[in-house]
Amino acid sequence: MSFVSDRFPPQIADVLTAALAHFVWQGTVLSLMLFFAVRLIRIRSVQIRYLMSVTTLVLMGLAPLLTIIWHQRSLAPIHAIGTTVSTSAVLAHTQADGKAVMAEVNQVFAFFHGPEIQRAIMFSWLGGVLIFTARLLFGYCFTLWIRTNAQPLSDQLEGISCRLGERMGVPIGKRVLISTRVGQAVAVGFFRPVVLLPVSWLTQLTPEVLEAVIAHELAHIRRWDLWVN
Repeated sequence: MSFVSDRFPPQIADVLTAALAHFVWQGTVLSLMLFFAVRLIRIRSVQIRYLMSVTTLVLMGLAPLLTIIWHQRSLAPIHAIGTTVSTSAVLAHTQADGKAVMAEVNQVFAFFHGPEIQRAIMFSWLGGVLIFTARLLFGYCFTLWIRTNAQPLSDQLEGISCRLGERMGVPIGKRVLISTRVGQAVAVGFFRPVVLLPVSWLTQLTPEVLEAVIAHELAHIRRWDLWVN
């Protein structure tokens, strides 16, 4: 790790740690805005709540990028903040107590904006990204595995699923299947998603209930929920 960090450009570490630090309050503000909008205004429309939630996620993704752009265009780099703050404060407060306080503040700024601290923060964050990315890839591989033994539906249910797909605008074709590897209905896949039904449900549920279940999973596909998740 030290071999990599020693050769990592400090300017990039400075920008990334600034974006991460600012995202703490940016993400909090966006989350609170969504919470108050949904809970206090009492928006009842499911579609509006869903759209607001997705929009909040998009804004959270854009926030660090905008912070990096702002940081690059800023007149003073972030590592100079401590010097700027201490200089302005000393000019405004000539008393000895004021100088002592600002000296301590300057030390705090110097500590958190030191290259070693910035690299430690950045690599800790990158480690978390790698862990959750591996988790996502593992989940995707698992969905591929549970599809390997899927079987087609009966002609009756196949006709029902095709009619539902046409009515809902989801070209599902022959992609509603049964599987012994799932315990509940689930839509899986990104580019050619399929709906998997547990084999036991074919004998436990009526055709009407199965139709409602299939319609529910097709709604997830039509709304791009798999990509959003």
